[in-house]
Amino acid sequence: MVVYFPILPLLKWTGQDPTSQTTAVVSLLPYLAYFIWGYIQFFRPQNRFLGALKALLVYNLGYLLYIFVVGILVSIWVFATVAR
Repeated sequence: MVVYFPILPLLKWTGQDPTSQTTAVVSLLPYLAYFIWGYIQFFRPQNRFLGALKALLVYNLGYLLYIFVVGILVSIWVFATVAR
């Protein structure tokens, strides 16, 4: 839902569904473009196309790591509260 936030008021005003996959893709593209641009500007790779692919890989791995860590912490919390 964090990705949807800037576009939600506009979607509600136009009467479109804010939970559709098209909305998710359209609202995620500016974030990805900014991340790729920042990655290329900071690291200055020789090949910008490969730099963009590396940036996408870093973004996706970071997101998966976030999901993994949150999943572990939530499961530990659930099992700790159930075991009481």
